[in-house]
Amino acid sequence: MGNKIESSTKQINNEFNQLEKFGFKVFSFNEKNLLSFGLKYFVNHIIVSKRYLVFIEFKQDIEILSDERKELQLFLSHLSSLNKSLHYHIIRNLRECRNLIELLISKKL
Repeated sequence: MGNKIESSTKQINNEFNQLEKFGFKVFSFNEKNLLSFGLKYFVNHIIVSKRYLVFIEFKQDIEILSDERKELQLFLSHLSSLNKSLHYHIIRNLRECRNLIELLISKKL
């Protein structure tokens, strides 16, 4: 099962990295690549453009958010409700990833 999640994570990373061709900046984080300042339980991806700041959590269908990530989810969701340019999304599969990418490129998020 570990290989399935790992390969899916790699696919998701590759999909989001394609956004750089459209002027987006993509930052990807995972447990193997902790942030240099030691922030744990952070989102998996941040996507930045002139229009959007998007925080993305990738969780397989069977995975659940830890209590720490639930707290972060609530905080970022609250901020999203106050600012139309800031978004928080949980994606569960490649289809949801591609749908989000389409919305970003078409500026319809």
